[in-house]
Amino acid sequence: MFKKILSILGFAGKTVKDGTGKSMDFMDDLLESEHITNTIDKAKDLSGSVVEKAGEAFEKTKMAAEDLMENEKIKSMTDKAKDIGNQIADKAEDLAEKVSENDAVKGVIDKAKVMGSGIASKAEDLKDKAEGMIDDKVFGEEE
Repeated sequence: MFKKILSILGFAGKTVKDGTGKSMDFMDDLLESEHITNTIDKAKDLSGSVVEKAGEAFEKTKMAAEDLMENEKIKSMTDKAKDIGNQIADKAEDLAEKVSENDAVKGVIDKAKVMGSGIASKAEDLKDKAEGMIDDKVFGEEE
């Protein structure tokens, strides 16, 4: 019985091997056929054509942008925009100067400076105390 099973398996294996060989031959023939090679050649031509068209479109767009930048109306509008921007910056600077000259604003600024230096001093004291406590704990130096 065991021999029968092995012979059936051997026969099945041989059949699979023969079928696979025939499939491979068929695939080789198919790949070498004129239909496949023509399709591959057409795909190459088409992709080359697409790349060429994309290059042409890019070049046209680039030229149009360059022409637009040289257009007198566009240049004029750009110059006006720059002038308006400079005027706004000048007015903002003048306004900032006037605000800083105001006595009430100066008083607030001075108070903020005093408070800020006080806070900085307190923070420095706290930092020193914390460092001292850490040194005492780590190095065993107790006061």
